[in-house]
Amino acid sequence: MNEALLLPFTSKEITHALKEMHPLKSLGPDAIANRMKHFLNALISTSQAAFVPGGLITDNVLIAYELNHLIKHKNREAFSGMIPKVEDVSSITGVSVSRTAPPISHLLFADNTFIFCHASIEAMSCIGDTLCLFGKASRLKVNMSEYRRGMETGTCSNYRGGRGRAVLLKMVLHTIPTYAMSCFHLPDSFLRELESIMADFFWHSGKESKIHWLAWDKLCKPKSEGGLGFRRLQEQNLALLAKQAWRISLYPDSALHKVMSHKYFPGATFFEARLRACPSYTWRSIWAVRDILVAGLRWRVGNGRFLSIIDQLWLPRPKTFQLIGCLVSFQVDSKVEPLITSSKEWNEQLIGAEFYPADTKCILGISLRSGEVQDELIWHYESKGVFSVKSAYRLASELKEEGTCSQLAYSWNFIWKCKALP
Repeated sequence: MNEALLLPFTSKEITHALKEMHPLKSLGPDAIANRMKHFLNALISTSQAAFVPGGLITDNVLIAYELNHLIKHKNREAFSGMIPKVEDVSSITGVSVSRTAPPISHLLFADNTFIFCHASIEAMSCIGDTLCLFGKASRLKVNMSEYRRGMETGTCSNYRGGRGRAVLLKMVLHTIPTYAMSCFHLPDSFLRELESIMADFFWHSGKESKIHWLAWDKLCKPKSEGGLGFRRLQEQNLALLAKQAWRISLYPDSALHKVMSHKYFPGATFFEARLRACPSYTWRSIWAVRDILVAGLRWRVGNGRFLSIIDQLWLPRPKTFQLIGCLVSFQVDSKVEPLITSSKEWNEQLIGAEFYPADTKCILGISLRSGEVQDELIWHYESKGVFSVKSAYRLASELKEEGTCSQLAYSWNFIWKCKALP
């Protein structure tokens, strides 16, 4: 590798580096950087997820949360097992809600443990000793101090008028919760509260009352449908989580896939995974958006060797991606390969004789790639087949509403393009 990097630069490399320079932008990668591209995969560790092609910083966030969930679960079990033993040999007796009720000494929550005992020096001393023993056994340091943290909020008075506030909403307020929504399925009540704050900010005009002249859901519609293009946070949260599900299902070499697959779906695919017992909050969040991912995935025809005609989704026709029916009886394991000729073209005569006219037209409209290309799973709602949050948001909105007003799109687009004062 070192010898390859130290070779004299060729005229081809210099020409390629010069052509990458834009006249009005900063310099692009030089010749040595272009050489190093071929060795980066061997130099960069798999634990590095950010700032590398195909990697996301959220991958390591999800992995760290899974490890933290495992450690906390084991430590809670250890600490919970220590409390009853301490009760037998010390003054911790727990608290009963009545004379006949059993005493309760501790309760375990997701991330917290409540200890109930009588207010005495002996009980406090015993709890302190137990916590110290637990810390030595688990190698965790118990933080005995409490902190309070506050957050100051404010508004920017420079953004006056509806247009300025709309820009601030899209560029700032909508992006603040994006990082958290990429990893966790936030409660709908919390997201509705955030949307209420955004609506108040948009309709606020100085000291006047905050009258909402139009519902927030209507403002969140695309401009082609009479809205302002704001995004509903519930659907945005689902779209961001669907991106994580896409990466887990289609990137088997990533560290995130290896961690999740070994824990939640060993020997199976993401679409066959179950919630299982004691899942982490991140896995519950990702598992909850499988329906959105399935609704947008279909197969792109390559050689058709392993693509089932009946069982798999391969027609570019949303929302089913399946055949309407067949004029002949196909076997369950019948493949698409016999429908393709040796010259990589569709067998029009065979297809016309075996499928309905609507299916025949759809199949013949699929472009075939030359060479020995494998069938691949793609995201239907992007021309390149790569998942995008934008198209997933539109799909999540359609699945929620199951109805659009696309018949008004032309008129609204005409209005927005008019060169008139607002």
